[in-house]
Amino acid sequence: AEAVDRLRAEDGGFYTTPVGRADLVRRGREHTDNAWPSGQNALAVGMIRLWNITGIGRWKALAEEVFAVSASTAERAPTAVATMLMAWRNARLGHLSVVVSGELSSSATHDLLRTARRDTEPALTIIPVASCRAESWPSLAGRADLVDAQALVCLQSSCLQPATTPNDLVKRLHVAHGPG
Repeated sequence: AEAVDRLRAEDGGFYTTPVGRADLVRRGREHTDNAWPSGQNALAVGMIRLWNITGIGRWKALAEEVFAVSASTAERAPTAVATMLMAWRNARLGHLSVVVSGELSSSATHDLLRTARRDTEPALTIIPVASCRAESWPSLAGRADLVDAQALVCLQSSCLQPATTPNDLVKRLHVAHGPG
């Protein structure tokens, strides 16, 4: 929310410097990724994650504005906006998450969280129920009251059978990632 308030451009993209900087001749923008992701493209990834977790449409709408601002660059040089394309892909394909229930002090819960965090899918969101239980997120609907150590690998609101061991979780993640 602070980035939107301080960095948002009129066209829906984002500046790299906040509003009100009198010491600058003009505010800079990075439309393309370099050795690091462009700031606005990284914000689009975060906004899509927020939308997927919370269900708040504002975040998706803001990311869609970044996609629109970057569309011509993506058509001409897609490798220059790989981070933005990842956000776009995540917005189109759906949200992959691992919802891990169980007490955080439990070794079984800890093992499931550690296994989920080792996964290399950049779009994967890990939601530990114990520390997010009070949230009214769609990803927690029907799951906030789970107490046994288990991991649910979900695409949007559809989940695979619960995994109760790290090995089971690795298998479920493999299925969720699909062929390839």
